[in-house]
Amino acid sequence: MRIIVYICLLLSIFVSGEALAQKCNADFEVITRLRKPEIGSYNMWDTVYGLRADIERFVGGVASVSKNAVVVGERYFEEGAEITLVMAELDRRGRVVWEKAHEVKGLRKIVKFLPDKNGYVVVADQKEGKSKDRIWIGFFDLNGGLVKTKTISDKKFNLFAQDMIASHDEKGFVLAATAQGRGYESGGYAILYRLNAKAQVIADRAYMPGLENRILGLSRSEGPYYIATGFIRSEDGRKTGWALKLDSDNAIVWQRQYPRGLAAQIQASADYQDPYFVVIGDAEPSDRKNRAGWVMLLSSEDGSVGWQRYYTGTLDFHGRDVFAHDDGQLSVLLDAEKPPGVDELEYARVLTLSPRGVLLLSDTYYHAEGTGAYDLFLGPNQERILAGYSDMVYRDEDPEHPEEDVRISRSREGWVVAGAPAEPYNDPCIQSYDFIP
Repeated sequence: MRIIVYICLLLSIFVSGEALAQKCNADFEVITRLRKPEIGSYNMWDTVYGLRADIERFVGGVASVSKNAVVVGERYFEEGAEITLVMAELDRRGRVVWEKAHEVKGLRKIVKFLPDKNGYVVVADQKEGKSKDRIWIGFFDLNGGLVKTKTISDKKFNLFAQDMIASHDEKGFVLAATAQGRGYESGGYAILYRLNAKAQVIADRAYMPGLENRILGLSRSEGPYYIATGFIRSEDGRKTGWALKLDSDNAIVWQRQYPRGLAAQIQASADYQDPYFVVIGDAEPSDRKNRAGWVMLLSSEDGSVGWQRYYTGTLDFHGRDVFAHDDGQLSVLLDAEKPPGVDELEYARVLTLSPRGVLLLSDTYYHAEGTGAYDLFLGPNQERILAGYSDMVYRDEDPEHPEEDVRISRSREGWVVAGAPAEPYNDPCIQSYDFIP
């Protein structure tokens, strides 16, 4: 009898995520405490890029026409200094095919990297003079050469880029920015620009609910419509998640707020099976414990919630990116940062979810003394590639004087890792994509 009980316990422990995903009715809300990972997950390849005397980080990547990974990042001497724009193409083993560094006067922060029909586009913040901030857009060829630039500025306000995507007709772009009064370090409101293929402004529209607001992310939806996500700061100072559906002229079809805990924001979104889209962000719980990664499936008809998931642990989880696979699975990027008083390695985590938000797999990626990840994109073989940074430590020994102490030096360098593709998923509820009661 005791043996039978043990067997049953073992079977219950090793039930696969896919077996759990057989339930076709999605739980409306689930809070999952992710265990501290013991070791990192398998990856196809990873690479570290940088100069030891500088600080580097990659902030975005795309798959190239030659089926390699192209990443863009920043190089600088110290926080707040002007940055050098760094771009590199990596082959399927993570080796550098080509690399380019561009000195652009006043460049402060790279915000977005996206493919263009002739190469790549980089969106960044640029300092213009002592007190003026504007948006810089650079067009690059397939080998990372800078072809042309465009700037967008305002006579009265500083402008800071948040996101940019190609328009539905692929003949231009939609740019999300923040307009902020000069001399102020906080506040401001969201503004969307419609741009043509040369990044010239066709039209703009401002959005001014709350004491402060931001559109942090943009995605395309069916229609043609666009989904914008971010936050609104209410009169009591609390940040509330915010989502909007916009038409082709960026006019609001609907907007909705999602208050969660003490503070919440929605970082990014991705289109899903009609009529849904998925969003990712993070929320600070009311008990002031660690920040939780936050994923929701929303109706594109009115923004109502199909299901929502929270992911907590011993570190703060920041929701960075999300995309939907053709088979209905979702890939979610969480960046784990240590809060004050916690002595753990920082890492990146990629979650694989079923269409009903069931956690099928959790992959963790460590490197050196800690990592950070900002972007998640698919490689040519469906591998999930992360772009970010690694905190490296070097031990320098003098072979001619072995008796001397080993010199220790540290450097933050660009880091790219190609994780394994999501396993094929045969959804038993393929005819049941109806999450809203």
